Amino acid sequence: DIVTIVSERSHLFSTTLRENLLLAAPTATTTAMWDALRAVRIDGVVYADYDGLDMPIDRLFNNPEASYNSEDLKRRVILA
Repeated sequence: DIVTIVSERSHLFSTTLRENLLLAAPTATTTAMWDALRAVRIDGVVYADYDGLDMPIDRLFNNPEASYNSEDLKRRVILA
């Protein structure tokens, strides 16, 4: 098992989910991004949105279908 600490000061930019993921891993493929989202268990929320990886990050946190609160989602995106 891997243990990771996510700082309370972690930041996501008001762009798309894909752009935020690419900031952390500029050479990541679409497949790698989906694998990362699957690993932190938010791939279903993203897949259900019609924009998928290109959804605005704000929409992810305002999604009533999400079973996580916005802080938990933020941590999961940062871990991805």
